[in-house]
Amino acid sequence: MEKNQKTETIDITPDKSIYHKIGEANYSISDALAELVDNSIDAANEDGVEIFIILDKKEEKIIVEDNGQGMSKEIASKSLVLAYSKKHDALGEFGLGLKSACTSLGTVFAITSTPKGSEERYTLEYNKEKFLQTSDWHNYPLTIVKAPKNEHGTKIEIGSLKIKLYD
Repeated sequence: MEKNQKTETIDITPDKSIYHKIGEANYSISDALAELVDNSIDAANEDGVEIFIILDKKEEKIIVEDNGQGMSKEIASKSLVLAYSKKHDALGEFGLGLKSACTSLGTVFAITSTPKGSEERYTLEYNKEKFLQTSDWHNYPLTIVKAPKNEHGTKIEIGSLKIKLYD
């Protein structure tokens, strides 16, 4: 260290625009859907998992839903954090797939999850325009409501599609 040298800390939180930019990484529609299906497969419980993919042309949205284990509050809270993952030796272990898949398909998405055995349902919503204008990396809203008995699984609903759904 030089005699007159000093060190300061700086904020290197990524610019908000990185969130939607990860969806511009040349994902095909099938790659994006496969990424979301892989997450559902990772969430399989002892009975396996059913996965439903709905391409709703009328409402212009895509839904990927499963009856897997669901996400705990802790995991749901981290599901939108870029590069966060506790998965090892699983299909999705890098923490970018869900975010990049969803943002490659649309500019708005919601993740709703109820863990098996829980009475709470957790929802996180991402809206590109609102996020760029008002959201804060440190104070992101997680909605919690009472879940119906025996409900479990995760639903991802993507709207404001960037793609066209054809017959």
